[in-house]
Amino acid sequence: MKLLAFLLAAGLACAADLPAIFYSKSFPGSAPAYVEITLDRKGHAEYREAPKEEDPLVCQLSETDARQIWALAEKLNWFKTPLESGLPVAKMGEKTFRMEHSPEKGEVKFNYTQDENGRMLLEWFE
Repeated sequence: MKLLAFLLAAGLACAADLPAIFYSKSFPGSAPAYVEITLDRKGHAEYREAPKEEDPLVCQLSETDARQIWALAEKLNWFKTPLESGLPVAKMGEKTFRMEHSPEKGEVKFNYTQDENGRMLLEWFE
């Protein structure tokens, strides 16, 4: 029994070290006011409504869907390129894309983007 618990814990620790795409949206006054989603390369996703939430909702995306999302992140240069349009549009919440546990380091924050790949990726997470 101890071996099973150890193997399960080791498997979870390895999964936590997989490269992941992080998405968050902070929009005070909306419901929910905060959302964050992480997605690893294998399609494992976690959804939280608070930054330190310890019991996230989890789901598994298909390999095809995960591959499409990761391809969009790559087209966006792993979030090293600005996405903010700079247009005078309504504030719809601050969105963040970030690479985690990855040699590809990047983070971008924006309210509104006209970048087609950025919009497609946002649609996946919204």
